[in-house]
Amino acid sequence: MEESKINARKFDAMMEIILNNTDSEIVIDNGASAFIPLSSYLLESRAIEMAEEHGHAVIIHTIITGGQAF
Repeated sequence: MEESKINARKFDAMMEIILNNTDSEIVIDNGASAFIPLSSYLLESRAIEMAEEHGHAVIIHTIITGGQAF
């Protein structure tokens, strides 16, 4: 993130690593402040579809609520 926006250049570099990885699992952990921008960027860039087209199973795990809100 840079100024509350996804850095497309760094995101693309991350996607290259993911798409070229064929022998291990990848976990991407982002902070709560990046959840909405990252989700939007994933949709805009079709990153999930691209990963699936390269044979990756995409699993999204998110926390609905926690802490005092629980």
